[in-house]
Amino acid sequence: MTTTETIIYLFGTGVGGALLGKSYDKFINKRKDELDIELKEQVFYKNLISDMKAQRDVEHLEMEGLKNHIDLLTSKIEQLVTSHKEKEDIIEGLKRSNARWEDTCRRLEDVANQKDKALNKLLNKG
Repeated sequence: MTTTETIIYLFGTGVGGALLGKSYDKFINKRKDELDIELKEQVFYKNLISDMKAQRDVEHLEMEGLKNHIDLLTSKIEQLVTSHKEKEDIIEGLKRSNARWEDTCRRLEDVANQKDKALNKLLNKG
């Protein structure tokens, strides 16, 4: 039997046509299902990538905000350290000044005591 006769035989009979049509529909439906799954996967991954980009953008903005906040706090800390250092310098200066005044007061007391002793000696002799 030739190829043409085989085709006519298969398509010419109701059973041959039904089998061929059924096989063709089954093949088409299977391929359609595969394409639907692939399309859904593509949409899923596209949405996933889009969500990840959006999340990355939000995290980037949050990190920028935190960086700005850290910079502000660092600046305030530097100001406080500078202010504290200035205050420590003032306090140290005042302590030195106080020590000089105490020394001066002790010397004045010593001078006053020596004058009292000298005056007492003069009074006792006289």
